[in-house]
Amino acid sequence: MVVAIDKLIVARKKALFALCRRCNDLSITDLKVMCQLFDSLVRPVLSYAYEVWTGCTGAKGLQQAEQVHRMFLREILGVNKTTSTFAVLGEFGRHPLEYFWWQQTLKYYDRLRESTLDRLLYYAYQTQLQMLSVLNDNQQCWLWNVQLWLHD
Repeated sequence: MVVAIDKLIVARKKALFALCRRCNDLSITDLKVMCQLFDSLVRPVLSYAYEVWTGCTGAKGLQQAEQVHRMFLREILGVNKTTSTFAVLGEFGRHPLEYFWWQQTLKYYDRLRESTLDRLLYYAYQTQLQMLSVLNDNQQCWLWNVQLWLHD
């Protein structure tokens, strides 16, 4: 998993730098357009397979994905890297990517729950349900993390 995370981190940075370079080449300075481009071109790379990573405490890939988002916003706003995250997000009227990731996770969770017997997703969900019944307090599975978040 560590190798996959490292590869994703490299891909995230490449996507961000490509976007910034392209905006510079095309003289795109409208902040709204730059944010829309970020959401269309970079956020999918930042969010790749997050549904599966849900609840991975301290997952360095998730933390670094949010850092890429904040770095982008600070750079186009032209502020110092120590500027408050809340101030930067508020200036753009944006939320942390974690909100988007949880939305995606809940959509995936609904797809799992509503899957039919002829779908592989059905069996994946049934396996998660079985895992819930046999795990002890020190072990966690994906479904446990989602249900914990839903009931908090």
